[in-house]
Amino acid sequence: MLGRAEIAARIPQAGRMCLLDRVLGWDERHIECAAESHRDADNPLRERGGLPVWAGVEYAAQAAAVHGALVAANAQARAGVLAKVSNLVPVCEWLDRVASPW
Repeated sequence: MLGRAEIAARIPQAGRMCLLDRVLGWDERHIECAAESHRDADNPLRERGGLPVWAGVEYAAQAAAVHGALVAANAQARAGVLAKVSNLVPVCEWLDRVASPW
């Protein structure tokens, strides 16, 4: 299991923009992460009404980035680009109303 500091060392996002708290497990093809920051009042992606579901794309991008670093055995953060997101079907409107870590 990796904690927030180890995650932050592997992704380019820093400070409050590092949204993930833990990597619970991973292998060559999968990663499972947990986050509590979706409920934080000072979440940098939060809007006036709360944290919109579309902010989940950034959480997923950070999970993909840390997964890439772990698979490549690269402890250094490097920049990347999320080129396309499609076929997303939200199951809620606001992430900050989700009580559990995800």
